[in-house]
Amino acid sequence: MSGKLEDSYDKFIWFLHQSCLFSFVALLLIVGFVMFSSYVAFDHPSGDQYGLSESLSGGQLPTFE
Repeated sequence: MSGKLEDSYDKFIWFLHQSCLFSFVALLLIVGFVMFSSYVAFDHPSGDQYGLSESLSGGQLPTFE
């Protein structure tokens, strides 16, 4: 009886760790994407030092005016 209980408890803890890890990674990806897209969308000063806005807004890409 107690062996089965411990086994299911271990599975529950493993599942909790897996879901925690997954949600943490997903959150990191979302935050990273939002920060990157905000650098691209606005001419952000900290984005400029990497040349992101310069290369993406003008330069080689065709502009439709």
